Amino acid sequence: MIPPETWEDDDPEDPGLGLDSGLLDLIVLHDGTTMQTHGPAQCSITHCCIHHPSDHPLRSAPLSWMANINLMLRVCKHGASHPDPDSMNYIRWVAMVPFDGWHPCCPEQCCLPASARVPEEDQ
Repeated sequence: MIPPETWEDDDPEDPGLGLDSGLLDLIVLHDGTTMQTHGPAQCSITHCCIHHPSDHPLRSAPLSWMANINLMLRVCKHGASHPDPDSMNYIRWVAMVPFDGWHPCCPEQCCLPASARVPEEDQ
């Protein structure tokens, strides 16, 4: 291991973590933990839950990570976790997994457009 006193922070040939180049990114999740992801320069899909979210009801809600299935979630103001549609589309595209996004939704159905919500008395 190279001792810390020999590290050079100003070497232009050393990309370090890649944060300055846009290759990697650090994001803060809803619980305050950080997560290393691809950077904006590596973002090659039309809609990305981190860099280019699609226009969905929870696009500005905080992100959460479900590691057991590699899925980003959005945490609504009611504290419920909803699968991020851009993350679901990425999983479908990369893994070719037919994930329909079913989840125990909050009673307010925050993840649905207002026009698609079922009135509470009809649930």
